[in-house]
Amino acid sequence: MKGIRSKDLAVSDVRAKVTAGAGIYEIRPFTMKLFGGEGTGGVRVDLSGDRTALKVGYTLANFRAEEPLAALARKKYLSGTMTVTPDLSLRGKGADEMKRTLSGTVSLRGDGLTLHGMEIDRVLSTVEAAQNLNLADVGAFLLAGPLGSAVVKGYRYGEVYRSTAGEGESRITRLVSDWTVRNGVAEARDVAFSTEKNRIALKGKLDLVNGQFVDVTVAALDGKGCAKLRQKISGPFADPRMDRMSMLQSVAAPILGILEREARRFLGSQACEPFYTGTVPHPK
Repeated sequence: MKGIRSKDLAVSDVRAKVTAGAGIYEIRPFTMKLFGGEGTGGVRVDLSGDRTALKVGYTLANFRAEEPLAALARKKYLSGTMTVTPDLSLRGKGADEMKRTLSGTVSLRGDGLTLHGMEIDRVLSTVEAAQNLNLADVGAFLLAGPLGSAVVKGYRYGEVYRSTAGEGESRITRLVSDWTVRNGVAEARDVAFSTEKNRIALKGKLDLVNGQFVDVTVAALDGKGCAKLRQKISGPFADPRMDRMSMLQSVAAPILGILEREARRFLGSQACEPFYTGTVPHPK
């Protein structure tokens, strides 16, 4: 198939080999071009039982991040190339039952990205500016890649940080967003990104069946992976609740820039429980 086009989506160069027998359809290889990237993988549809079973294993490599986000938010917030790999299965008689059985993994990777509309390093350079930041909104685009269409539409993506951070942009040197999905609930396994001076991570769950944030926390980290700042998101996707920003005094020093050395000497070396131990390194 040469191409399919809708209002927000264009798919081209679709090629698939379909093998069918006894109510089972194997679509493999299944390749296409989407959002400027190359997609390859397969789909298995099992109609042999009383409930339809679907399994998808796919990789969309080097797609343009701004294209799917523009379709959701109508504005460019993140640009650059990324790769997403969903490996998911579901079963049911209808969409609701299928959503409740959704299980598997989703992985998103990106390097050398640009976040538009916010200078994260500038905002986190002073305590006063950091306290006025809605950290939950900064972390929202981590949800937008592998799992976030429903989340982002409800979250009014980008509204808060446009009003608090002004203009500018941030260089995202590395982004990782790995999720495990079980029975319609996605749990963050390794979700973080780094800029030239900061690292921000996210923990928690997304209840995709009921449309809820479950114990989601976004944190700005120090070099040990401990939280310097943290903020929780809870409630429904359509109307989430953001807790007040929490600043941990014992690790506040790295935010203070020129006072970092003196503050460390005053506070001493203190132990902490790392908030994040994943694969995104802290900036040098």
